Amino acid sequence: MRTLKALLMLLLLTLVLTSAVSAAAGTDVNLPYKVLDADGISIVSAGEGRAVLNGTLLNTRTKQAVNLGIGANEQILDVKTLSNPDKIIVLTRSKGQKILKYSFKMDGKLQQKSFINIPLGDQGKAQWTPGAAGTPEKVWVQRDKQFSVYRAPWKQPEASFDSTYRDTAYEYSNVIDWKASSSPYLVLEYDGSVIMGSQRYIAIVNMINKSQQILEIDQNPYLNLQITGNKLAVTTNWLYQAFPANVEHPDSTRTQPLLSLIDLSTATSKVMLNGKFEENYGTASGWESELYGSQLYVKDVFANSWSLYDLTGKSILANQPAPPASEHKAHFIGVDTVTREAAFAIFSSSNQISVITLPVK
Repeated sequence: MRTLKALLMLLLLTLVLTSAVSAAAGTDVNLPYKVLDADGISIVSAGEGRAVLNGTLLNTRTKQAVNLGIGANEQILDVKTLSNPDKIIVLTRSKGQKILKYSFKMDGKLQQKSFINIPLGDQGKAQWTPGAAGTPEKVWVQRDKQFSVYRAPWKQPEASFDSTYRDTAYEYSNVIDWKASSSPYLVLEYDGSVIMGSQRYIAIVNMINKSQQILEIDQNPYLNLQITGNKLAVTTNWLYQAFPANVEHPDSTRTQPLLSLIDLSTATSKVMLNGKFEENYGTASGWESELYGSQLYVKDVFANSWSLYDLTGKSILANQPAPPASEHKAHFIGVDTVTREAAFAIFSSSNQISVITLPVK
């Protein structure tokens, strides 16, 4: 039965080429895997046209998909892809509220499945970081406001941090996102409550000495965080809308930072890419951005076009037609430079994914 289901999924995920935006090819696939992200979406680049989408490995270049075989009742906690050697690492929550670690080859074949004896409860979250420069692999765990980092044999945390942030500038602050690095640094994104609104800010925590470096976010857009080597990449998103004047929010008359790189050890920040977007009260306007691997996808919402950049801010593609508007956001999953096509995944509320390809100019 499992083999039959895998074959059916492979057939359903076969992508049909398209030659125009109005004729964008697509196919629907049911993926019953659960993730802990608030929006129920997990997308990780695996290089060379491959993407891991909620427990399925999709190759947009060969038009093939592989069900990784993760249990339907296991919640996906974290997905990482590695090179030299190439592999995919997936953490899930086991039935016993602990952690299972899967290691797959890049063709989706299971290499190893191991049990990590770290209790999570039904709300805990976890991230995995690979070993680097003599440092072993680690598992980072969030239980409410407490963050802990473990190494094998996983019995006791080697360090813990209470993320409760006390600042009289806010009524209260909550961690809304976090990223763990292979170094001692933990990155926390806070949402600080203010009158009629909120303010986002970032804390970089050294887990060895518990020191924190706080970074305020200019104009207060929505953020996406990704660890890239020894730096934190911060990208921004915003849909223009009516907003209280006394709460800081992006101003369409000002240039917006789209991509910033922050050194984890010094907390020094450099804006790599800026942009300015038209605000239109009668139509959706603003911008969306996503880091996919080492490339930054930026969509101009009002113009319904997108551009692609590298991590230095250098342009790769500009002003490409975006997928037709729908009630669900289209997520960029790479460009095939041979076929000159861009692929997008559209997630519905019922865990169904439509994968479409569009030509690039």
